[in-house]
Amino acid sequence: MRVVVIAAAAGYGKTLAVEQWIRSGAANAARFRFTDPDNAPRIFIRRLAETLDEPGPPESLAPDAALAGLLDRTLIIDDAHLIRPGPVADLLDGIIARAMPGHRLVLVGRSRPVLRLGRLSGAGGLAEFGAAQLAFDHEETAAFLRSVGVPPSEALVEAVLRRTEGWAAGLRLAATAVAEQADPVAVADRFGGHDRHVAEYFRDEVLRDVSPSEVQCLQRCAVLARMSGELCDEVLGVTGSQAWLDTMHRQGLFMSTSDGGDGWYRFHPLFAETLLARLRREEPEREPHLRGRAAGWLEKHRLPENAVAQAIVGRDLHTAARMVSTYGHDLLNTGRVHVVREWLLALRNVVEHHRPLALTAAWTEAFCGNPAGALRALHAAGRTSAAGEPAVPTARLAIVRAAFAVDGVEQMSTDAGFGLDLEPPGGAWYPLAAAFFGIGHLLVGEPRPAVRGLERAVHLGGEQQPAVAALALAELSMLALERDDRFVSDSCVNEAWELVGDAGLQDNVFTVLVHVAAGRLAAVDGDEPAARRHVSAAMRLYASPSPAAFPWLAVQANLGLARILLTLGETPDVDRRLAEARRHLARLSTAGVLDRELAALAAEAESRRSAHAGTARPSGYVGVALTAAELRVLKSLRTHMTLGEIASELQLSRNTIKTQVASVYRKLDATTRTEAVRCGRSLGLLD
Repeated sequence: MRVVVIAAAAGYGKTLAVEQWIRSGAANAARFRFTDPDNAPRIFIRRLAETLDEPGPPESLAPDAALAGLLDRTLIIDDAHLIRPGPVADLLDGIIARAMPGHRLVLVGRSRPVLRLGRLSGAGGLAEFGAAQLAFDHEETAAFLRSVGVPPSEALVEAVLRRTEGWAAGLRLAATAVAEQADPVAVADRFGGHDRHVAEYFRDEVLRDVSPSEVQCLQRCAVLARMSGELCDEVLGVTGSQAWLDTMHRQGLFMSTSDGGDGWYRFHPLFAETLLARLRREEPEREPHLRGRAAGWLEKHRLPENAVAQAIVGRDLHTAARMVSTYGHDLLNTGRVHVVREWLLALRNVVEHHRPLALTAAWTEAFCGNPAGALRALHAAGRTSAAGEPAVPTARLAIVRAAFAVDGVEQMSTDAGFGLDLEPPGGAWYPLAAAFFGIGHLLVGEPRPAVRGLERAVHLGGEQQPAVAALALAELSMLALERDDRFVSDSCVNEAWELVGDAGLQDNVFTVLVHVAAGRLAAVDGDEPAARRHVSAAMRLYASPSPAAFPWLAVQANLGLARILLTLGETPDVDRRLAEARRHLARLSTAGVLDRELAALAAEAESRRSAHAGTARPSGYVGVALTAAELRVLKSLRTHMTLGEIASELQLSRNTIKTQVASVYRKLDATTRTEAVRCGRSLGLLD
């Protein structure tokens, strides 16, 4: 490499790295420390000649002469960030342009020098090292702590790295702070820009060469997690902030590009904390105003998470409550539950007095597996509004009541249908209404309207409500499986997994039913390892975050898991799932078909136990659990209805009924309708 650039802010160990390189014997080096007066050509040329031991008058030193002095040597220019555009920069560009193999130039500074280095990158003649390369990694941090007598536990190394981001000077200051402390991890977690030694370092090494007006602007911008020119213009009430930010970055302040560039920057966290502490000390009344302006700009530019954070820290709780109730729902349904819950924790004293926020809190607590908190927040959302308080649309209240089955499963479709009538089809709440409308019909044994609602939820919720769409697809998959329609069942599960993966919903409570649906398919296929994997994953979600706030979902999940476990021959685990299903079933004022499905599964489990114990069962009985659809058909077989009449009664096609009847005969080892009914009665499947 002909040119090496080492550019990073103060304290990253640039000088030490170069000195170690020189001591290693890797370079026959001539070292030149650039100062601001060296931007004058005569001064620079004279000092460069002295550095290179060039004979003759310094004025005669031209690029070719300088190169002659550099042959098989390395010129190291420290503080290269002080080079300004002009004759000296031109001379250095000329040296670089004429350099040949054997000529080496190392430029060390707090920012990339203002030289024409671009052409070297493409030609392989440039190597650059910045803060990312100089920062200490986990292993190096542990070694450093050990070298200064601080035992480097895993937790301590993680805490120190989190606070310093591997900044060498910061590591030394942090090590001093935690040394000989009873709880060094707690001290490291509290270590920050308010620390006196950190503040003094930034004051003496970073801010001393920055004008007071620019320091003031930096302090005011410290309220921002990320900065762009337009955002800083709004917060500072000025124009031209993008050029100023670019200049501050080039000057080697503790700023880095954020999210791949595009004009966005962020401060190093310790630097930001130091600046913020100075702002609060020097202009304590200004911070809420700055954060308010930032929140408004961020909301306008569709950055709600950043906007809410600014409103909360700025103590504008009314604005924060409005934003959380406006944007929180979308975040919840795209897997950002923890973000919304943190906001609500900060606004806990506001929730009961802000009905839209209370509705968001109800949904959040449900997604976190807290049924008591969810119902308490729903009650607060449904109370009569006080004068001047924002109201909650009655349709949305009805949709959440349907989701929680507050009045039992038989009321779910009515409540959700009310929401369908009032919410716009393109709105964020419409897919929720459609899903719970379909589930409500499903749970009372009405598959046709159930399918219509669920398919509508999938169609309209895939992008903006992926969690609800995945839930609807899981329900559709299990409905199709009961009809022995494997193509539709497989397709629905696969589509649900795509939504879960794309939206990061692996830990969403609704994903429990996707695992149940996939596990049932695997069990039917005889893929025991896959079935067990899905059972394990569903059980993890059942434990946390838990579907307890959705009792119908908890019952469905347990019944589905029981079916899988019954197929796998895990009778004791089946009993535990059935016990859990009974516990949640008791919380429903009306249970629809869930109680009958539970009774049928319990009978199947008992028959399996009896068969295993050697108790006589009907001749040829194979002990495979009937699906809910097959159980409904079996109950119809004891009547005098024809297959066509049964199909009409159950709102299914005659071919579907024939398929289900054949499956019932096969599982019960029956050849006639009478034999199937007799076997069903002996197994306790029929009254």
